[in-house]
Amino acid sequence: MAVLGIDDDPKFCLGASPTLSSVVQDFDACGFLAAEALQQMMDGDYSGPKILHYGAKGVAIRESTMHSSPYADFVQRALDWIDANACRYISATDVARALDVSRRTLDLRLSEVLQTTVHVVLRERRLEQVKRLLETSGMTIAQITESCGFTSAGHLKNLFRKTFGCSMRDWRNRNRSHASIQQAAARGGR
Repeated sequence: MAVLGIDDDPKFCLGASPTLSSVVQDFDACGFLAAEALQQMMDGDYSGPKILHYGAKGVAIRESTMHSSPYADFVQRALDWIDANACRYISATDVARALDVSRRTLDLRLSEVLQTTVHVVLRERRLEQVKRLLETSGMTIAQITESCGFTSAGHLKNLFRKTFGCSMRDWRNRNRSHASIQQAAARGGR
């Protein structure tokens, strides 16, 4: 039997015996969406309660799911290597080569443990870095494209819009609005 928690609370997950694997939610996106909804309300654009949807960053694999698959340690090594190298110009084949397995074997193991493929994991890690750079840097789209391991700004723009439902520019502008709200709140609290 495997047990998977949610919220990845370190006190709970690491304090459990065995340690608890957990879904790592994207609380940054949640906060961003909540701040955006608050800004709309403050601007007088309130149309009633609404449900805000945000995703997860991934799964923190710990002992509670490792016994469910003999490949959990291998998958964790793969994820660690991907996290360290995702924004380079690497491919799924490069990941397989680094782990000394075939591409097919790598995808089979990821599918068994995480129900995903190496291509999807690479794309997700790169897109998370794109979001971080849009939120925290003044880099151009071309610079972000290169920095995050994408070969085409056009492809990245289309992928970003398809994944997050807005353009990269809109994402950056919303984040700047969010930063302005935080700065105004900090000034008001003094």
